[in-house]
Amino acid sequence: MERDILSAAEVAALRTSMGLSQAHLADMLGVNVRTVRSWESGRDKTSPSSSAALWGLLRRHQALTASFLEAGGVVGVAREAEGIPPRGWYLAAAGRAMTVEPDLMVEWV
Repeated sequence: MERDILSAAEVAALRTSMGLSQAHLADMLGVNVRTVRSWESGRDKTSPSSSAALWGLLRRHQALTASFLEAGGVVGVAREAEGIPPRGWYLAAAGRAMTVEPDLMVEWV
């Protein structure tokens, strides 16, 4: 269930489930890293728009995981030049896919 306001623990859990550092999440949301730290410390709450953006990132991450599963066999992941999404984004999706399909092989290309 997508909620308009997320707790500190929910923000941290969503971020880590996508394999993102606080800095990478901030980059992907277009906010300052201090904002993410403030959410995760409980000092500030997410706004409805920032919560919606977080849920949108999670849906993108779930779609990436699904694409790994649909591909089956060996999945090649192109390394990003500088930046977004970072390597951890792909590693987390591949890890989730591999828990569903243990024979899946992921390679950096």
